[in-house]
Amino acid sequence: MLAMLRGVHAQSLEPEKIGALIHFIKEDLGFHLHRAVQKVKSDLSNAAEAEFQFSDGFVDLAEAVQRATFEEWISEELEKIAACVDSLLTSSGVLPKDIDMVFLTGGSSFVK
Repeated sequence: MLAMLRGVHAQSLEPEKIGALIHFIKEDLGFHLHRAVQKVKSDLSNAAEAEFQFSDGFVDLAEAVQRATFEEWISEELEKIAACVDSLLTSSGVLPKDIDMVFLTGGSSFVK
């Protein structure tokens, strides 16, 4: 994969972006990026806007994220989850009023 990216880098119209991706992969920064994404998702659970930030000294990313925009990004997944829950309730014969407790896990589960 890195060899392919290096070839693309040499011919790219935006070599700095490909270079940043190569750096990202070589330095194994995926988990750090994941944590930055989780933080902004968590922040959006309590605010209308949050700042996404990721920096390792070579790659610096910062962007304001609106909760409404984030909700648009995940709307399809939320609709699928709602449909799955509705289907489960229907097939099991359980009424929503009969549910005492729901456990939410993950940042997106607290949206809406």
